[in-house]
Amino acid sequence: LERRPLVIGSLLAAGGPLLALALGAQPLFLAFAFSAALPALGAVLLARRYGSLSLPAIICATLAIALSAPVAATAGGVAMGRAMLLLMALAPFFAWRTEHVRRLMMSRAPNRPSARSMGLREARHVAAWCTVVVLLARNL
Repeated sequence: LERRPLVIGSLLAAGGPLLALALGAQPLFLAFAFSAALPALGAVLLARRYGSLSLPAIICATLAIALSAPVAATAGGVAMGRAMLLLMALAPFFAWRTEHVRRLMMSRAPNRPSARSMGLREARHVAAWCTVVVLLARNL
């Protein structure tokens, strides 16, 4: 039962980049994609060992998420310098918001409705910041 998600995830992780290349993505995105896969794997391993709210697991997961924007940008043909600016604009914000949620979760055990409410609030913050960053990046 535990192997099924691993197999599906592995197929998607391998099939996604191959499909992107077949559809004309720039091959440079594979460098960012590989660099994003390492912290994602680290986050899974650390979460299994120390818990999903452990600081090392949170750091790795946040880095993997922050790296997904430059991966998508380079796949679309954005230059490496602009992709790095995107990473520098998003990573600190993601780290700040993630630590904020982590502290809230550690200070009290939220029930399902309050955790959902917190998640939706954070999703709004992230969506707003990402929109600002993308609009600013388009004008550089």
